Amino acid sequence: MGKKRVLYEKTERPDNHIEEDFMAGIRVNGDVFVWRYGEIVRKMESVSTRICLLTIFFSVFYELYSGESKRAAVAMNVFVFGVYGVLFFYGVWKGSIQAAGLARCRPLVFFFVILSMFSSVIQTLTADISSNIVWLMASVCVFIHLLFWGYESRSGLGEGWLLSYSMKFIASCILASRFEKAGDVFLLMNVSFFCIFPFQVILKTGGEKRVFSLFCWAISSGLLFYLSYAFLVGYYLFMATVFFGLTGVYLFFQRYKTVVNGPWDDAVPDTLGPLEGSGRVECGDTSQ
Repeated sequence: MGKKRVLYEKTERPDNHIEEDFMAGIRVNGDVFVWRYGEIVRKMESVSTRICLLTIFFSVFYELYSGESKRAAVAMNVFVFGVYGVLFFYGVWKGSIQAAGLARCRPLVFFFVILSMFSSVIQTLTADISSNIVWLMASVCVFIHLLFWGYESRSGLGEGWLLSYSMKFIASCILASRFEKAGDVFLLMNVSFFCIFPFQVILKTGGEKRVFSLFCWAISSGLLFYLSYAFLVGYYLFMATVFFGLTGVYLFFQRYKTVVNGPWDDAVPDTLGPLEGSGRVECGDTSQ
């Protein structure tokens, strides 16, 4: 009895769903990769939250660095530090993988605090370096690192993620050394430690993650609106470009990743029936 190779390709299913009984059949006879729209939404949510966190840090830094409205900047620092500190330790208490990382990076935290205490010495050592160059280089390095490796670098270096923390802490201290007051250094370090660099809370449900994302959006939008209305408009344009652009990229690749490949027994697709909006393509016969 001959067997046929049948290719099932989904073309017009807007909900991107495959019936469970059909899935059970293809697990026996072939491989499938299905990228659901819900997964794309979760990825976009993660990307937008990360950008919001970066925006919060850079907004606080800009406000302190500009030397204007110090009282408002300090108040916002304390607020952000308090909220993110509570969320951070709540994640540790709930069993987050960050608990082990927090214990392992204690020496770095100690080193980090020491550098903050000696900010005046760092100011003297870096007096001949353009602060704009330092700010630009450190910002680009941190941004690239977060985009490619997230909050912890799990490279083949073993302890590479600890080196990652070191790089971020030292970069922050050099940047903060540009401030005139040690209190500004301390506040920025609090935000960087609890808000951006090692922040990774495992939220259990999708609702909790959405609430956290909305919270990050609100804080980042408020900070940018406080700084400049033009910053806020540019921020929303950038976020819209990223969100819809990446969604389009994911959907483009989805056309090729939602392909179910045979070989099949003839009874499998015929018994279950074709999917709505799917095409059945005969790819050739093979004989036993």
